Amino acid sequence: MNKLIYDNLKFYLVGLVGILSACQTFAVTIQTIDIDKDGIPDYLIVNKYYTAALINPGAKSLDQAAPGVSRGGWFKEIVPAGSEKGLLASENGVKFGLTQVFGPMTFAPADQAAKTETPGEPKETPAEQKKEPAEAAAATPSLPWQSNVEKKDDEVIVSFSQDVQISKDKSYKLRIDTKFSDSSKISVKGILFNNSKETLTTTVSPHPFFNVKYDAMVPKSWISIPVKRAFNAGDKKIVSINSDPVLISKMMAYTEYNEDRFSKAERWVAAGGIGDNGVFAILTRTPLAKIVFWKDNDTFGVEPVIKIEVPPEQRVEWEWTLLFGKGLESVSRVTDSGIYSIRNVDVKDSTEVIIDYLPSKDMDGISLDLTLNSPEGKMIMNKNKEFAGISPLKPGSVKLNLPPDMKNKRYLLKFEFFTNDTAMDQFTYWLNPPMKAAAAQAAE
Repeated sequence: MNKLIYDNLKFYLVGLVGILSACQTFAVTIQTIDIDKDGIPDYLIVNKYYTAALINPGAKSLDQAAPGVSRGGWFKEIVPAGSEKGLLASENGVKFGLTQVFGPMTFAPADQAAKTETPGEPKETPAEQKKEPAEAAAATPSLPWQSNVEKKDDEVIVSFSQDVQISKDKSYKLRIDTKFSDSSKISVKGILFNNSKETLTTTVSPHPFFNVKYDAMVPKSWISIPVKRAFNAGDKKIVSINSDPVLISKMMAYTEYNEDRFSKAERWVAAGGIGDNGVFAILTRTPLAKIVFWKDNDTFGVEPVIKIEVPPEQRVEWEWTLLFGKGLESVSRVTDSGIYSIRNVDVKDSTEVIIDYLPSKDMDGISLDLTLNSPEGKMIMNKNKEFAGISPLKPGSVKLNLPPDMKNKRYLLKFEFFTNDTAMDQFTYWLNPPMKAAAAQAAE
């Protein structure tokens, strides 16, 4: 992709957004444009919260440039409303945007596939199976795609599908559905159908290239991952979640988090300080196998990885939820309804707890009930907050002033969000002291 094509895309994203936003009659609109000038129409999706450019892979074959990368559901860029910079890197070449990466599509007899799932049991691969990986690797998810657009009053679904024939008796069908609606939430759903008599296994992860934000030549972008942290409360051992933001400048070029390090219940990752103070979260209901972080001089990514196993002649589905917006300094929790930031700020002899909520769409009349309990379950305080006029571009905020005797201690926050007297979100969150303070407390 040369500079002329990139400048052409920038024109569409900046100049055309205002025109489409002013004249759109539906909650979300879709236009066809030829972003990369290859004669295949791509897609520009616009609602009140963002503009997204979606590449149509069509008959492209990119195996040599990016092996294993699925070009179905390939985002070139996502630009929040009112921003001049997008959330994703849009550099020349194939290193840009957000797509999905698949591991090798491996076939094995059903009984063998089940056997290798048994922990600690040796894998006995028959001699004829040694040729299997090479045969499977020849068919990658970047073969020609078919695309389809379905429009409704309140949503647009762009589907990409392909049939892959590996050999006479081994084949599969893959479909990627990207759903856009009147919110800052985008759904990317995958469907893998195994046409074979053997079990099909692979891995899949969203592969974003985030825009790095610099301040005086120093990267200010950060990531949040729900890492487990254990502590003792009396005679009980409690496992809490620590998702404090980590500057990418402090990270190694490549880091893997295995499933023992992060929460199995919190199936999300997030990045912030991207574009114009943007934040981006990826959420799934499927258990994660690992989380991968990587960076280079121009961009970075944080990727949740899941394992897929499709029995013979059956199908398996998975779904990624992309949520994004502006104005958060950290991410502590991600749900279908929005992104939460909970952070401690030292003020003189006490501590302020600042809770920001970034919803996935414009919201009024939200009521938040906050209850602060001790580790033993004793209620310390209760507070109610009414939110009005908040959106993915303007988070709501509430502060709790902790008394001096509560500084550097752990407490349990209970959240209950209501809209029109209906429960919207309910969860608990351990309010952990800063690491240095916790270490000093433990030494006393």
